[in-house]
This record gives sequence, structure tokens and C-alpha cells, in this order.
Amino acid sequence: MSYYHRRRIRRRRRDMVPLAAALSSVVLSVTIVTLLGMGLQAGLADDYLSSLPRLEEIEPRETGLTSRLYAADGSLIAVFHGEENRKLVSLEKIPPHLIQAVIAIEDERFYKHSGFDLEAILRALIVNLRTGQIVQGGSTITQQYIKNVYIDREKTLERKVREVFLAYQLEKEYSKEEILELYLNTVYFGAGAYGIQTAAETYFNKNAEELSLGESALLAGLIRSPAKYDPYLDEDAAIGRRNLVLQKMVELGYITAEEGQRAVESPLHLERPTIKTYDVAPHFVEHVRRWLMEEWGANAVYRGGLKIYTTLDPKLQVMAEQAIAAFLPEPEDPWAAVVAMDPKTGHILAMVGGAGPERAIQPGHSGPKAAGR
Repeated sequence: MSYYHRRRIRRRRRDMVPLAAALSSVVLSVTIVTLLGMGLQAGLADDYLSSLPRLEEIEPRETGLTSRLYAADGSLIAVFHGEENRKLVSLEKIPPHLIQAVIAIEDERFYKHSGFDLEAILRALIVNLRTGQIVQGGSTITQQYIKNVYIDREKTLERKVREVFLAYQLEKEYSKEEILELYLNTVYFGAGAYGIQTAAETYFNKNAEELSLGESALLAGLIRSPAKYDPYLDEDAAIGRRNLVLQKMVELGYITAEEGQRAVESPLHLERPTIKTYDVAPHFVEHVRRWLMEEWGANAVYRGGLKIYTTLDPKLQVMAEQAIAAFLPEPEDPWAAVVAMDPKTGHILAMVGGAGPERAIQPGHSGPKAAGR
């Protein structure tokens, strides 16, 4: 045997070591989780389960909600959010085909299991062993929610056991519909979008209730790997994943073959959100943001899901900006500032504060009103 062939064999054996270790870990995990599941179903693992934490004893991680700033006419003029851009939506406002798309690709036996799915776990094990790589997981929607909100993401056997046990408890406390609503409002869809409403806005610039079948399938396909199937970065991969979701929906009887084919043939109409922070009345927005920070604190402003209603008149704001631009059109011209107020109430109707939002005027009149989520 030549040196070249001996080298290739040694390299192949080295490459197989991490995979073998990973698969053996999966086999062990599946075995123990399966035994735990059987114990839960048969009521046998009482001694062991009594040592595990209860759902009510664990504080869920705080999930940030996006705060929104509105003008007097109800138009949105700015948003404030931290790392997680999220907006809650009720299950009633989520189209059935979107819910079906998520269930089809993430947890097809969602309505049949009690938080964990032994059949899915064993099926994933067989597929992973057959392909020689970890390509399929056995986590249910309930387990995914537990992982996203209640426990850390460390990949250990102990964490997996806790995940299964807590998912089992969650299913005892909440209905399937409640779990779906919790899940769809917390799961990550990529591009900084947490929750289905923000995902609909991020990729299609519309509300979740307006999503078509094809759009719903695309978003459902993002959940497994948002970066890999990001339509802004790899349209072909996103379309392929969308079509797989549609195929699963046909197989499970959620849609007809004709409906699936029409959705497959539909083009992507991606549209980024048109409104960005500080696009409208930047000095006024900064003035409000500073007032909110002083009155409510950063956590409420950036994670509290506040709805802030202000007295800004968008038409007067445009007139104020145009008036300054007409008299001082050049970049080297002096700065100017305008504050238009209602003399009866002291409400600020328009504000232009200088060369940038960091120079926002700080009048002590009429702060905005903030409503909780």
C-alpha cells in the first residue's frame, strides 16, 4: 500500500472519530430520554423525577418586546428594542396555514404527544445512524419552547432530561393552543426577528395574519436554521426549504397537491420594513427617548413592549423642517432650532433641534404617555 493511500486511510479514521463520538452520545441520550419517557408514561420514574426541578420553581428568561412610538395621528415614527426585536400576536391573528406549516416541519405529531415524542426521537436516531451524520432532531415544539425560555442551551444529557421533564409538565398546565401561541411569539426566525409577527414584518413588511401559504411555509422553514435558509442571503436555499415544508403539508393532508403546487410556483416577494428608528422627526424621537429613559428606565424602553403615544403632528413637523431647509440650505450654514407648541396645553407639535439628534432640545413640557404591552 502506498504512502498516499495510508495517509488517506489515517485521515478518514481521524475524521470519523468526532462523528462516532457524536453519534454514540446521541445513542446514549436517546436511550436515557426514551427510558425517562417510558417511565413518565407508565408512572414509574417517581424517585428520580422527584429530584428534578418543577416548572413553577424555575423563573422563565425575560423575553424582550419592542417598544413603539406613535405620532398624534397614530402613525408609527420609531421603535426601540434591544437584542431581541419582538412584537406579540394572539393565535387568533395567525392564519391556520401558518400554524400547520410550523407543525408539519417541526413537530408533525404535536397534537398526539404529551410534550415529548418517543417515536420522533427514535426516528431521528435511525436517520442519523443511517446517514452517518446528525441531520435530524427529536425535539417537539414544547421542548423547543422550554429550551428557548426556561433552560440554558448547553448540550448535555442532564439538560436534555430536564427539557423532557419540563415539557411534560408544561403540557399538563397549558393547552396545545396556548403552547403554540407561546412558541410562535418567542421562536427566532433570523435577521434579528423574534416571534412570528416581527418575522412577517422583517421578510414581507406585513402583519402575520396577511401571510400567504407560500410565505408561511418559508417562515416555518427558517426555524430549524435561520442563517442557512435566510432568503436575503441565499434565495435558492430558502425556496428549497419552503418547498419541503409545502411537501410535508401535502403529505399530512393540510393542503391539497394543487394548493401546494401553486405555492411552489409562486415567486418570493421579499420586502424589508420601510420604517426605521429616527427616520421621522429624529430630534423629537431622541427627546422622547431620553424622557422615557429617565422616567421608566432602559429595561422598560428597550424590552418592555411599550406603546408610546405623543403629540407630534407629522404635517407640522415636515413644515418646520422645510422652513429651516429653505433659509439654511447649505451644510456650512449655522444651525437652527424650531419647537412648535400648543399654547393652551404646552404639547409639542413639531421639533427640529440642530445638526443631529444628539443635539435634541430639552424643553420641560408635556412628556409623552406610555402604555404597557
